[in-house]
Amino acid sequence: MECACDITQCFNKPHKVLLFIPPVFAYEDVEWHHGAISRERAEALLSGSPDGVFLVRESTNFPGDHTLCVRFRGRVEHYRVKWATAPDNQNQRLTIDDEEFFDNMTDLIHHYLQDADGLCTKLVRCLPKALPNGANNNGVLQPSYPPHPQQPPPYPPTPSVSSALSSGHFQHTYSTQMASSDQTDSSLQPQNFVDARWKIDERDLEIRENIGKGEFGDVMLGILNGSQKVAVKILKDREAASKFRAEASVMASLTHDNLVRLLGLVFTSSGSTCIVTEHCAQGSLLDYLRSRGRHYVTQLNQINFAYDACCGMEYLEGKRVVHRDLAARNVLISAEGTAKVADFGLARNDATMDDPAEAARLQAKLPIKWTAPEALKYNKFSNKSDMWSFGILLWEIYSFGRVPYPRIPLAEVVRHVERGYRMEAPEGCPGGPYEVMRAAWHADPAQRPTFAATRHRLAAIRDAAHHAQRAHPAP
Repeated sequence: MECACDITQCFNKPHKVLLFIPPVFAYEDVEWHHGAISRERAEALLSGSPDGVFLVRESTNFPGDHTLCVRFRGRVEHYRVKWATAPDNQNQRLTIDDEEFFDNMTDLIHHYLQDADGLCTKLVRCLPKALPNGANNNGVLQPSYPPHPQQPPPYPPTPSVSSALSSGHFQHTYSTQMASSDQTDSSLQPQNFVDARWKIDERDLEIRENIGKGEFGDVMLGILNGSQKVAVKILKDREAASKFRAEASVMASLTHDNLVRLLGLVFTSSGSTCIVTEHCAQGSLLDYLRSRGRHYVTQLNQINFAYDACCGMEYLEGKRVVHRDLAARNVLISAEGTAKVADFGLARNDATMDDPAEAARLQAKLPIKWTAPEALKYNKFSNKSDMWSFGILLWEIYSFGRVPYPRIPLAEVVRHVERGYRMEAPEGCPGGPYEVMRAAWHADPAQRPTFAATRHRLAAIRDAAHHAQRAHPAP
């Protein structure tokens, strides 16, 4: 349940003034502060909320900091709220983006209630925490949760995918009553994947914990054949069946070291369908950049991520496949640190014409800040519109995961871009990568470089970064 009251009521309880020495604040009396809950718990609490509903939790990766969790377009975005030195007075203050600084968390939240200012959306209202009696501020009883441990316990294996679904453990996300008649499309029928060696026996796959979200529902960690870690996408509702087909069919035709690899599909006895892909242990590039920041991610790491992603996109370019949703959130990092392009839910062959209904559906799902102007205005997608998005991805990499077009309201981004506005280079970004960004953002799609040409430019930048590191190794 969201807070039904006016947002000012979320701040009307007495609290202490936030001071830096020591940083004490009576968070227990503030309804938007949910304490030391996990990332997964926050996403579960915000599940189903409208855009702009938010909560604040204690950071699990950075003790002493907090995380602002905001629901937007079916996802929950997590923003680290940290202490940093304000440039105007050299005092330690709270900030998300190192540009706006606040004396306390209440001031920070009030600011983003007025303006998104670089966040995915303006804050609208808080999700109040449950009271000791289990009710929120509207008097509605909330489900009880056990204390969250510092490290989660080992997850016991589940006997099968169907039992995991039918047990109700994931009932907040998945519909287990899907009849097989909902999957009449021939490309999703089991026999097709038996012939293509794509079918995985349900008994060979175990479902474990939630590790993320995808186009069609939550992404779960799975264990294939008793030992191999995999990622498992399971349909979240009945409508997803036809949409699910597109991602599976696109992925089945693609093989490259910098694309997330399809391992197969599982057709469960309960009628559900699962996409099984390789598991990328370090999560999304966006989370990687935000959680580690400048003190951990080097310029060599950044150019390696950019080069890897470009290699994957060059391969798609050669196959005439248009991704349509390229962004740091859709690039995954393997255990070895390799970047791999993922989430092909909107991908299409560039020769394929969508029917009007499908085109309207895709248009509604387009991420405005990442999508090329011609795609937003005229629904014209190509590898050159993907190149525009690649430029935004580069900006994300070199800004350590900031939301693009900071300080520009979402509704104003298209107008600014059409008038010729282009983002400045992120702080500390070398000239070479920024030149690649600017070339990717040419107003004329035909004048944007190919991914093949861009890969050559990035290779030269990468080689120079390697040479610099050898010449000046870190102490």
